[in-house]
Amino acid sequence: MLNNLSNIDLNSPSEHETNQKLNHFISEIRSYLETIQQKNKGIINPNKLSHLKKFNDFLDSVSFDEQLANLNERYLKDYKEKISQYSVSYQTNLLIVVKSVFHFHSIYQFDHLLTLPSGRSLKKNPNQKKKLENLKILDFVSYLDNFKKFSQTINNKKHLKTFYKYLQEHFPNLKLDEQSDFSNVRLHHIKEFEKYQLERASFKKISKKYVYSISRSLRMFFDYLRKKGISNIKYVPPSFLQRDSNRANEYVEEIDIRLMIDSFFKEISATNRNPKFLYRNLAIFLILLNTGCRPIEVCNLSTSDIWLSEGAILLRSKKSGKRKLKLDREVVYYLKHYCEIRHTFNPKSDILFLKKDGDGMFQRNIYKVFQGVNKKTFNKMINSPKSLRHTYITNALDSLNDIRKVAEAAGHKIWSSTDYYRYRSTERLKNNTIEYDPTGLYEREFEDGHSKKS
Repeated sequence: MLNNLSNIDLNSPSEHETNQKLNHFISEIRSYLETIQQKNKGIINPNKLSHLKKFNDFLDSVSFDEQLANLNERYLKDYKEKISQYSVSYQTNLLIVVKSVFHFHSIYQFDHLLTLPSGRSLKKNPNQKKKLENLKILDFVSYLDNFKKFSQTINNKKHLKTFYKYLQEHFPNLKLDEQSDFSNVRLHHIKEFEKYQLERASFKKISKKYVYSISRSLRMFFDYLRKKGISNIKYVPPSFLQRDSNRANEYVEEIDIRLMIDSFFKEISATNRNPKFLYRNLAIFLILLNTGCRPIEVCNLSTSDIWLSEGAILLRSKKSGKRKLKLDREVVYYLKHYCEIRHTFNPKSDILFLKKDGDGMFQRNIYKVFQGVNKKTFNKMINSPKSLRHTYITNALDSLNDIRKVAEAAGHKIWSSTDYYRYRSTERLKNNTIEYDPTGLYEREFEDGHSKKS
């Protein structure tokens, strides 16, 4: 067992409970945490720490103090049995974090024990053989998740699984299986897959932007294999794909913002149940609109990152580090209301925005919030969190603000990244009447809220 973890910066108030048991982490978990901290500039997801603490407490209870590779399968079965009291989603998250530690140390023999069957798979024929995932792809995804600044590792995994399935179906002579390391894959195999995706794009089944996204995943994957000495392939996506897939500036018009805001208030007034989730979702929406932050930065917020009296918020992410921004009084008003009812979620940590089980929200939960309000407002998905970020930066640039200040507020370290968001449609600029500060839209709702309370 460890005597200390002095190199791990866990001074956040959200980790007060975790700090009491730091000396119980075994050395392999410690090395995992230290590497995560070093690569992610000192930021460690509090949920990840909490999940690892549960696993470590279990190891303590069974007096296990050896290398993880020597762990008896019976222990992991007992651990799964112990956490079965929690919801399926929480069990899954606990096991994912444990699996990431094993993958960090290239231990894969316990993967089948660290995975819960999905509801969909439970409905299938129990005699049907489960398709095993390729271990090298899992290794790469774990590498991205732990040591790189990529938030879309799920998409990378999805793209590589598509490539893996294509090779199995079209090139059976490669004999790829879950143990294959892709060392026998050649450049012409990749080019054939690229051609297949472009054909799908020509029939409008997918966009060229999506083809480029798949190609980028392949490039990173084979770069990773090359660094590992497994493959010598240097794959570069076609330049025309990169040109055709330039980021679109998804600008949200004022009318759409008003409609989405009205949708929140209509649902709050119409619901017969406790509207705590609606107030939570409204607070998230307003923060994204008022600050132009990323969804991951909303997920990283803890209760100590907001100053309601000061009207300020501290945003944190791997990409941008930390930055403190001011919030408008209308946003503070609804954020304060959420904080007053936050205890009804039965919090398990100091994470600010919580799911119904008391755990912190993930990026996918933020996107579900937007899916819900888009469906109720427009009957389809139109505006995403990224759209609000683009709108915030575009309005700031259109209002002739100093690009350095806009870049700092947006969390961009390179000014060209900020300038890339500039909306170049002169027609839109002539028609756009939205103010730089979009939260001014809420003045009516804010005053209404005060008048109701008085």
